[in-house]
Amino acid sequence: MLIHSPYPGNFVIPPAMAGKRAKGVPAGRPCDPVLGAIVQHLAENKTVIEITTPLTLQAETNTTITIASLPNSHVFPDHPTFCLGLIHVKAGESIFLHSPSAGLRAYVSWKYLIADSVLPKPLIANSNISEQYKATQILALDPRLIPLPSKAIRYIPTTEALSEDWKVTAKISRIGTRLQGQTPNLHSLQRSEPSIHGAIQVTPGDEILIHGPDGPTLGGYPKAGAVISADFDILAQLRPQANIQLMPVTFEEATALRKEKQRHLESTLNQITQVLHLNPFPRP
Repeated sequence: MLIHSPYPGNFVIPPAMAGKRAKGVPAGRPCDPVLGAIVQHLAENKTVIEITTPLTLQAETNTTITIASLPNSHVFPDHPTFCLGLIHVKAGESIFLHSPSAGLRAYVSWKYLIADSVLPKPLIANSNISEQYKATQILALDPRLIPLPSKAIRYIPTTEALSEDWKVTAKISRIGTRLQGQTPNLHSLQRSEPSIHGAIQVTPGDEILIHGPDGPTLGGYPKAGAVISADFDILAQLRPQANIQLMPVTFEEATALRKEKQRHLESTLNQITQVLHLNPFPRP
């Protein structure tokens, strides 16, 4: 597969490796665990490409590409309602993928996509693609299988609850997302403390920093709490200038929400499996 990624912001995400964070290395994995898991399931491959900017793929052999994005993201411009499914690309054919217009990240994979690093790596173009062909074999799955993101993110506070209303800044990456609002007055840490995906740090300005999957394993800013894992998909799809609410929950509530999210994802993957078994479309 020839990959043309003219702008920065696209990453090859290898399979997550357990135990890396304990050794001081971020665990990686897709920012949006729901869309990432769906694409991994469709492609039968744990390696995915995380898309935030335009991307062109040209097949050197017949390949079935899997795509998942939020509804109304218009990632596949030839079919503006397509957000989930399979695209069979014959040798020499290519497809162009837009930046998501709904949410921030989309995911794509195919069976033989291989990462050349054990850590998420910025995508560098393999080749300029001079000839453009359009793939026409498409299996679009029901977009209702993908949950629409909420306007609220739930978190477990470490001390007092944060103010409710926040605005997303333009400072967004796989390392973390900064929100602007009324920050609490917390005492500075005497030394760095362990950090996790979802950790909420209070910076010296009027911003909080929420760590992403590639965020540091240690942090020197005081921590105000941690986003619950059930809302990592919402966090991953925040766009600059969006308004978001932070809602405190207890550890027990967070545990119940995590189990509920996992049950829903497993049900979604089962539905996708049933559809693919009944459809003669070329599999990855």
